[in-house]
Amino acid sequence: LSWSPILSGHVISGGEDALICYWDVESAPAHHKALDPLLTLSAHSDVIEDIAFHCHHAQVFGSVGDDRMLMIWDLRAGERSGSGSKPVMQVKAHSKEVNCIAFSPFHESVLATGSADHTVGLWDMRNLSERAHTFEAHTDEVLQVACSPHQETVL
Repeated sequence: LSWSPILSGHVISGGEDALICYWDVESAPAHHKALDPLLTLSAHSDVIEDIAFHCHHAQVFGSVGDDRMLMIWDLRAGERSGSGSKPVMQVKAHSKEVNCIAFSPFHESVLATGSADHTVGLWDMRNLSERAHTFEAHTDEVLQVACSPHQETVL
């Protein structure tokens, strides 16, 4: 689950059903106990392990999962195409399940992923065909990554 850092009340969630749901919790009438998603997206072929909004672009987010894929979504692209169900970028990011994703708050094209293959991948969205850098020191799965909000070069 990820709360938008830009749009108040906007949340994305990814699940074991390989679906992404986009919610606006502020749009629900006060008397309703259940809220339907504004949008449901499907492109992963297995469990979605993590999902994160982009720090600078309100309609952009990334998802990663057990299908080893990193997917970048732009909700504006769906509005233009009438679809909304396809990622704008995707890549097989790791050799095993991808457990986590984090966007850099300093560089709008930089993100990191962590995986069951014991590595952290540093990516530049301008060229997802290969990792910008690989961190190889863990002896087991990488379950969480985060970018420092204070130092642009610290992951």
